[in-house]
Amino acid sequence: MAWIRVSKPLQECILRINELEDEKFTQILAFVYEFKVVQGSPENVEEALQKLLELTNLDDELLLMTIKTLSHVFKRALKFIMKPTRLQADLNKVLGFEEKKAEAVIKYWIQTQKTILDRLATDSGPTNELCDISWNLDVDLASEAKEKEKTPVGIIKLKTSDGDTITLEENHAQLSQFFDQLEEITQELDNLKKT
Repeated sequence: MAWIRVSKPLQECILRINELEDEKFTQILAFVYEFKVVQGSPENVEEALQKLLELTNLDDELLLMTIKTLSHVFKRALKFIMKPTRLQADLNKVLGFEEKKAEAVIKYWIQTQKTILDRLATDSGPTNELCDISWNLDVDLASEAKEKEKTPVGIIKLKTSDGDTITLEENHAQLSQFFDQLEEITQELDNLKKT
């Protein structure tokens, strides 16, 4: 599983988390979601943490370990924007969360993804998509100092949905580098599809 490294200390933390009562676990999860994932107002963290300590009646070490572990799982999963079904399966089978606790994490995970995707949709506005690609070849002629030197260039025109045209004029080496970068992107997308 590439999105998180399963270490012995992480597994030990999850074993201790599984021993928590479901209600206490949900309260801690709500705190992690509010202050670690969504990053609510920092001036309320101390107050909320004290209230959580009183509500759960857990010792400081267990509470802190649970908060850190859940924060780590959320941050790693957010980095990969995982599908809820895949995340839930990994929480159960790979990390060892018991079913009810994995379901509770998924409930918050879905809220997190919705918040992020909504923010991305409103921040970026409408998407500008590529509508057309055209190309042709040309030859750049050398200056007087280098008579008879001709450099072939490829001209690529990219037309976008908002009507803009982007023109790239590249020599062989630049086109090869551009092609290599596109190949790299394609391989990464293929790798993400497999996960």
